[in-house]
Amino acid sequence: MKSTILNLGLPILMFFAFTTTMQSQQNKKGKKSKIEKEFLDFDQDEDGIITLEEFKEKRVKKRRDKLSESELEAFYARVEKNFTLYDKDEDGQITMEEFKERKAKIAEKEKKKAAGKQ
Repeated sequence: MKSTILNLGLPILMFFAFTTTMQSQQNKKGKKSKIEKEFLDFDQDEDGIITLEEFKEKRVKKRRDKLSESELEAFYARVEKNFTLYDKDEDGQITMEEFKERKAKIAEKEKKKAAGKQ
């Protein structure tokens, strides 16, 4: 009797482990992180990289109508400088990996800043 229970228990445990693993892999494939979604929002032509023009367009889009010509030029300069902080290999484009690395650094700075206020 005991061996029958053990024999039935093992396949059930294996099935549970298998389905749990499959669900986890599907979540990894199907769900994108907040950072990945943000990257894709910048990547207008969906080629897997963010160009300076795409970066500028996304950053300036909401402000274009609110800024004067000189303010807009100054803002573009800040956006270009910000772009270089993401573009670590200085090839004129931001990859998903570069984007994630920069976002992680920003999050770490914000975390340290918040800890300093307490």
